[in-house]
Amino acid sequence: STASPFRMESTGDEPSRALPPRFNHETFFGRMLYMFDQFDPRPLFATETQLKEAKVLVEGYQSRKSDPSPQKLEKAQKLVECCLHPDTKEPIFVPFRVSAFLPIAIPIGLGLLQPNAGIGSVIFWQWMNQTHAAAMNYGNRPIQK
Repeated sequence: STASPFRMESTGDEPSRALPPRFNHETFFGRMLYMFDQFDPRPLFATETQLKEAKVLVEGYQSRKSDPSPQKLEKAQKLVECCLHPDTKEPIFVPFRVSAFLPIAIPIGLGLLQPNAGIGSVIFWQWMNQTHAAAMNYGNRPIQK
């Protein structure tokens, strides 16, 4: 069982409510669907206002202050998981989000696969690949509070 990065401290008498799982992490297929969902580039187009609204909706659900429809909760949960850092709850810089991996990595991969590439091209695409990997690791690193 995976710990949810959205747990909040309880401020009232009742404990916080965990978000319902969107995929079954006990099975390979469920974990695969979760990863495909994380790589979906559509959340890259979410506005800052939409991210704030999703964060408020998820926090309201967890603290039992609101009870949104399952569809609204699932959409908000996806935005929070894909766009906000799990430790700080702040937006991750767009190119560093997991959702941005494929739109950025595919052109880099194609650049790496150029036939008969010159030394300058090889150095450039290797640098791009390593820089992108380092940026992804930096943007999604665990942060101690």
